[in-house]
Amino acid sequence: MLRAYLIEDEPFARDELKYLLARLREVKVIGESDTMEEAVSDIKQLEPDVIFLDICLADGSGLEVAKQINRLKRPPWVVFATAFHQHALEAFELNAIDYITKPFMEDRIEQTIEKVKKLTEQQKAEGSLTHPKTSQKRKNKLAVSQGERIIMVDMDKIVYIGTEDRQVVLKSVDARFKIDAPLYEMTHKLGSFPFLRTHRGYIVNADFVEEVEPWFNGTYNLLLSDGSKVPVSRSYIKEIREYLDF
Repeated sequence: MLRAYLIEDEPFARDELKYLLARLREVKVIGESDTMEEAVSDIKQLEPDVIFLDICLADGSGLEVAKQINRLKRPPWVVFATAFHQHALEAFELNAIDYITKPFMEDRIEQTIEKVKKLTEQQKAEGSLTHPKTSQKRKNKLAVSQGERIIMVDMDKIVYIGTEDRQVVLKSVDARFKIDAPLYEMTHKLGSFPFLRTHRGYIVNADFVEEVEPWFNGTYNLLLSDGSKVPVSRSYIKEIREYLDF
């Protein structure tokens, strides 16, 4: 059974979400809060599998809560549950796995829980196949589904993963794959450096960066060793400059 934590400062909305989760009989709500500070403290202690997080809280932004949660050693899956449509992009940039809007619908909540279950099962499967002595090391293979085939791509050969013509693609040294999974899910699978988020639609392997090209309005393009060019948006310039030291 999945263990959930709710962060919502509207009692009615919180009760409605708790009721809908209870109807699924696959989720146990282990805690709830209406403030940022209490929520972060509880989550560190209770270690839920998933949190449902509102954007607008009485004492601050749920986006800030998500940033703090992402710094934990074992962060839970984050689902934003809010009345605000306009923050979806920023939410997914914080590695949220879903974004649901009020009023909550039972079938929509069920879809979210199915997604959480699937990701949790994948996470457990990957962990069970990892030798204890190497479990802390970055994976060296990424499974990529291609129709009925599953291709194991060398992580160090991945040049970038990006959204092109509304399709997520993975470009490696040897091939180019179309990916069914959304970009935020691929971010979870890749882990951290040398993979850098350069844009809302791109993750780049920094080992393949050969040149930084100034572009319009203070943005940049990264020229990669395979001839590819990927954008750096203003939101990610600071991190890219710090990592590449320019």
